[in-house]
Amino acid sequence: MLQMKNLRMTVLDAYIGRLYLATTFFVSLVFFSVIGMVQMIAELSAISDSYRLSHALGYVGASLMGYLYDLFPIISMIGAILALGHLASGNELIVMRVSGASMKRIMFSLSKMVCFVLLFVTFVGEGFTPEVKFLAQKKKAEKLNNGQALNTIQGTWVRSSGGGYTHFEKALGKRELVGITHYQFNKTHGLKTSLYAPYARMVGKQWQLYDVNMTHLDDGGVQSKHVESLVYNIGVSVPAMQLSKLQPDQQSLHELYKVIRYRSRRGMDTEAYEVNFWERVVQPFETVLLVCLAVPFMMGPMRSSTMSMRLMLGMGFGFGFYFAGQFFGPVATMYNLPGWLAAFLPSLILVLGGQQLLYFLGD
Repeated sequence: MLQMKNLRMTVLDAYIGRLYLATTFFVSLVFFSVIGMVQMIAELSAISDSYRLSHALGYVGASLMGYLYDLFPIISMIGAILALGHLASGNELIVMRVSGASMKRIMFSLSKMVCFVLLFVTFVGEGFTPEVKFLAQKKKAEKLNNGQALNTIQGTWVRSSGGGYTHFEKALGKRELVGITHYQFNKTHGLKTSLYAPYARMVGKQWQLYDVNMTHLDDGGVQSKHVESLVYNIGVSVPAMQLSKLQPDQQSLHELYKVIRYRSRRGMDTEAYEVNFWERVVQPFETVLLVCLAVPFMMGPMRSSTMSMRLMLGMGFGFGFYFAGQFFGPVATMYNLPGWLAAFLPSLILVLGGQQLLYFLGD
């Protein structure tokens, strides 16, 4: 008898898992098509002689990998709702319940396939997607800069319009650079000025360099001086900075952790980076929670709804949860709250809401 029950549960796991896999794949294709079309329309305005249609297609394709990983909790929940809706429309959910499968058992069956898919998505999302997105952004920036900037293993070189060359090790954000070296040449291509600053920040539209060592060469000899801060035109623009890994989503978790430690040791702000780090750590758990929450929703409030209504409610709830997570991040940064708190708070609210729904349904 026990063996028959285990066999029945194994068949149930496989059946629900295959159905979830098919519907999630379908939802992913729909998201890919819509987001890809919108992205491609946005890229058409940037197409030029140097940045061609083939480059735009490659950039959009790389961006789609990032969108799939970021939106996978929503995609997975909608896939689960469609799978359960298909079972509900054929009264198969009722048969499962009559056969002794509780809501928690159905949630467990569904979560097995979710965890399997999550392993693959997380492996691709954290192992390959950040590097692919960076390489695509780097390629785009190189084409838009018309060869005036070059990225190497040691950092990025930028040629300015005034006959100068600037090298920086990496960008920590859209307004911060680390390890800046600048060389200024005269009309006969002789070195006129060189300077080095370990850190620079854009204030307004100008670069503010800190702890600067400057050397000036002229007919009178070599003059060196040190200044605490200096406003200086190093010729680095935002497109040139995009040759460096300046965005957290272009970095793996390990790289992001190193950036947080680097900024923390130097007394720099780390809140935004910590929020992004913890959001990516907690994302697999959010995916499982959203999928499991779809089961009591289908057994309760949406049991008699049409498929279109289920899809609308699922998308509304999923995107609402996503935007709630996006809201807590800036709030945590603004009020100096711990990054882990901003990342885990939406999941905590989701757990409490799911428990109340299960209690209401008497399971």
